[in-house]
Amino acid sequence: MRLGVIGGTFDPIHLGHLVAAEEALCQYGLDEVLFVPSGVPPHRRVPSTPARLRLALVEGAIHDHPHFWVTSFETTKEEAGYTVDTLAAVRAELGSGASLYFITGADAVLEMATWRQPERILQQCTVIAATRPGYDLAHLGECIGGVRGWEAIQIMEIPHMGVSSTEIRLRVSQGRSIRYLVPESVRQMIEAEGLYRET
Repeated sequence: MRLGVIGGTFDPIHLGHLVAAEEALCQYGLDEVLFVPSGVPPHRRVPSTPARLRLALVEGAIHDHPHFWVTSFETTKEEAGYTVDTLAAVRAELGSGASLYFITGADAVLEMATWRQPERILQQCTVIAATRPGYDLAHLGECIGGVRGWEAIQIMEIPHMGVSSTEIRLRVSQGRSIRYLVPESVRQMIEAEGLYRET
């Protein structure tokens, strides 16, 4: 079993997230990719969108993909969810014989030194850093060189997607279109729930 794990606030999930997951699935020969929406993220503000809705957005975005799954593991917690703890729980469920991959973005991996127990994360899984416009992974060592084992991080080139959750929230608040930036099911849910209408 080769399992990829991709986490984030997904506020909202967009095509960049999905492209990163699909590229990891193909490039690393993964069997499945597990999406883990955060409940209380430790490194950023608590999203204004309730966890149950962000979970539903992810469910809608991946419902027709045979190898994508989503878990409510972090969204049901009242305390902050840390990557190291989530990966440990997934590893315990999978067993020692499985291969575990953690998929993250260039922006996040450049701050890995600030994460809880980053060296333990690198011991539990293979970290895949997806490229992202505006973030230069050539300087990864300068940013997290103090983290033992950082050299094992895999850089994954993906098609450049100049889209972010922040931009999508802003566009919705301004009454601008987000069609083709998010899956259609996500766009319809955002509209139906009245999400992001106010910045």
